[in-house]
Amino acid sequence: MKLLSCHIDNFGCLSDYNLNFDGKKTVILEENGWGKSTFAAFLRVMFYGLTGAKKKSLSDNDRKRFLPWQGGVYGGSLTFYAKGKTYTLTRHFKEKDSTDFFELRDAETNLPSRDFSENIGEELFGIDSESFARTVFVGQDDIPVDVTSGINAKLGNLAEESGDMNRFTDAMDIIKGELNALSSSRKTGEIYKLTDKIAALETEERSGYGLEKEMETVSQKITEANGKKLELKAKKADCEKRETEANDQERLQSAYSMLNNLKGDLEKKKAELQNAKRAFPNEVPTEDELQKAYQAADAYKTLADEVKRSILSEEEEARLSGLMAAFGTEIPDEGTFRTKSREIQSAFSKRNEILHEIDRAEERIEDAEKNEAGETKKKIGAELLLIPALCLIAGAVAVGLFLRDFWVYALIAGVAGVILLILALVLTGKHKKLAQEFSEDVTRLTNARDASGAELDALDRNAAAFLDRFGLSYDPGAFYSDCSYIADELSAYRTLKSRKTAADEASSKSDGHRKLLHEFCQKYGFMFIGDPEQELVTLREKRIDYAHAEKDLSDAEKSLSDFAKDQDMEKLEFFVPSDTIPRVEDVREEKEQLNGQIEDIDKEIRHYEDELESLQERFDEWERASGELEEKKEEKERLQKKNDLLKKTQAALQKANEALTTRFAKPVLDALKEYYGMVEKNHPDDCRLDAHSTLTVMAFGEQREIGTFSKGCQDYLGLCYRFALVHAMYADEKPFIILDDPFTNLDSERLSGAKALLEKLSDEYQIVYFTCHESRE
Repeated sequence: MKLLSCHIDNFGCLSDYNLNFDGKKTVILEENGWGKSTFAAFLRVMFYGLTGAKKKSLSDNDRKRFLPWQGGVYGGSLTFYAKGKTYTLTRHFKEKDSTDFFELRDAETNLPSRDFSENIGEELFGIDSESFARTVFVGQDDIPVDVTSGINAKLGNLAEESGDMNRFTDAMDIIKGELNALSSSRKTGEIYKLTDKIAALETEERSGYGLEKEMETVSQKITEANGKKLELKAKKADCEKRETEANDQERLQSAYSMLNNLKGDLEKKKAELQNAKRAFPNEVPTEDELQKAYQAADAYKTLADEVKRSILSEEEEARLSGLMAAFGTEIPDEGTFRTKSREIQSAFSKRNEILHEIDRAEERIEDAEKNEAGETKKKIGAELLLIPALCLIAGAVAVGLFLRDFWVYALIAGVAGVILLILALVLTGKHKKLAQEFSEDVTRLTNARDASGAELDALDRNAAAFLDRFGLSYDPGAFYSDCSYIADELSAYRTLKSRKTAADEASSKSDGHRKLLHEFCQKYGFMFIGDPEQELVTLREKRIDYAHAEKDLSDAEKSLSDFAKDQDMEKLEFFVPSDTIPRVEDVREEKEQLNGQIEDIDKEIRHYEDELESLQERFDEWERASGELEEKKEEKERLQKKNDLLKKTQAALQKANEALTTRFAKPVLDALKEYYGMVEKNHPDDCRLDAHSTLTVMAFGEQREIGTFSKGCQDYLGLCYRFALVHAMYADEKPFIILDDPFTNLDSERLSGAKALLEKLSDEYQIVYFTCHESRE
C-alpha cells in the first residue's frame, strides 16, 4: 500500500496544503509550530475519522483539537494505492459525526467506489484506530507499545475468523468487573451484602417466635370488650326509647299549654274588639273618611274665623255704599291711579317754575326797554360832539393860513380836532349796534314769556280734567291735597271692597264644609257638641284603637291557625297531662353516662386493635423475613456458583490467550532482535517477550521492563518493537509507516543506527517521516 498525494483544505493550523509522497521515504523537515504533528494526525484521521468525541480533554478530542484556526472547510483529500487500485479519499468534518462528509472514488475512472466504507482504516489495515496508533503510526513521545487485543488478533491472523479474538481484553475486563460485583470480600460485592442481609434476617426471624400466641390473647380481649359494648348499647337503646317517650309527653304537655294560651288570647282579643267597636254607633268609619271629615272641620273652623275677621260693620257698609256712589262704575285700579296721579303731579310740580320764568322774562323785557332808551341819548350826544370838532379843525386851518408864527399851535389844534372827530364817529357806530341787540333780546324774551304762558294754560287744563273725574273743582293751591284725598278715598274703597269679597267667599266655602260634616254625622251616628275638630281627633284615636284590636284579633287567629298546622289537634283535644313519665333531663343524664362508658370501651377496643395490628405487622414482617431469608440463601448459593464459574472462565481465557500469544511471539521476537541489533549492536539476544506480549531486556542478570531504562533506550526499544509487530502483522501487503520525529531522545550513535534501520525498512515499507532538525533527517 502506498500514499500518493494529499490536499488539506483546513485542518488545525494547516490550510490549503498539498503534498506528493515519495514511493519509499518522504521526509518533511519543518520548524517547530509548523504543524508536523497536525499533518501526521491528518493522515490518521483520513482513514479512521475523528476520535475522542466524548472526551473533555482537548488533547484527546480530535474534533476540538484540530478545528481550523482560520475557519473554512474542515478536512481534505488523500490519494493512495491499495490492493491493485488507486483511490481518492475525501473527508469533511462538521459539528457532529452524523453530519461529517465521506467520499471514496476510483482515481482512474473518477467514479464513486464502494470497495471500502467509512470504516476504511479497519477494512484496509485489519485493526482499529487504537491498534493503528500503536503500530504503523508513531507519534512523538508516544513510542512505547501496549499490545492491544486488535494487535494480538492481527498477529494471530484471526481477525476475520473470529470476531471475539480481538475482544479478549474487553472480555477479561467484563469478567473482572463481574467478579468484583459478586465479591464476598468487598463491601460493595453482592455476595458480601447478601451475607450481611442473611445474618440480619436470621436475627429478625428469631425475634418472631411467640407472636401468634400474643395475637390470640389480644384478639380474645377485643371479643370480650365488644361483648360489654353490646350490653351497654342495649341499655342505651332502652334509655333512648324512654327519652323519646319523655320528649313526646313533654312536647304534648307544652303544646297543650300553648293551645290553651292561644285560645284564651283569642277570646280576649275578641272581647277587646267588641269593646272598641262600641265607640261607633252605626259603623266604623275608614281612616280616609275620618281624614276627610277632619280636614272639613279644620277648614270650617278656619273659614269661620276668616268670616269674623272680614265681615263689615253697618258704618263700613254705609261708607262702602257712599264710595261706590261717589266713584261710579269707572273706578280705576290702584296701579293705573298711581301712575296717572304721579304723572300729573310731576307735571304740576313745574307750574311754579313756569310762573317764575314768566316773571323773569317780563322783568328782563322791562330792563331791555330801559337800556334801549339810555343808549339813544348817548347817540345824540356823540353826534353833537362832531360839530365842535369840525369847528376846531376849521379854526386851526384858518389860523395856520394867516398866522405863520403860530403854525405849530394851529397844527396841534388841528390834530386834536381830528381825534375828537374820529372818537365821535366810533361812538355813533357802537350805539347803533347795541340798540339793535336790545331790540332782539326784547323780542326773544317776549316769545319765551308767551310760550311759558301757553304751557301753563295746558297744565292747568290737564289737572282740572283729572280732578273733574272724581267730582272736584280745580284750585292750583289745593291740587296736591286734592290728589291725596282722592288716593285715601280709593284706598278705603278697595279695603272695604276686599273685606266684603273675602267674607262672602269664606261664608260660601264654610257652608260646603258644614254640609260635609253634617253628612258624616248622619252616616256614622255622631253629633258634635263641642269643637268638631277636637271631637274628630278623639274619634280618630278610637278608630286607631279599633284597628289595633282588629289587628290583634287577626294575629291571634293566625297564631292559632299556624299552631294547628304543625300539631295533631285530635291528640291535643283528648290529651290528659300525667306526672308518671320521668323527666327528660334525668333520662338524658343516664344516656350520657352510658355514652361515656361506651366511649371508654371503644378506646379500649381501639387500643387492642392497634396492638393487634402492630403484632400483625410484626408477624407479617416475620413471615416476609422468613421467606426472604430462604430466597437470599438460594440467591447467595446461585451467585456463589456464578462467581466460581466466572473464575474458571477467567482462568481458561487467560490460558488460551497465553497459548495463542506464545504461538506468534517467536516471529515478533526474531524481527525485534534483528532491528534492535541494527541500533544497539551489542546483546540483541537480551530481548525477551512473555505470553502477554510484554517486552523485557536482560540487564545485570535480570529481565527488566523497558520502563526502567532511560528515555532514549525506551524510544529505540519501543521503535524496534513497533517495527517487529508491523513485520509480523503484515506478511502480504505492506502498509505505510508514519513517524512523527521519534528520534528526539536518541544520542548520535543510536541515531545513526536508527537512520540505517529506516533506510532498510524503506525498501519494504513506504515511510512518511516528520522532523524539525536536519540532523535527524
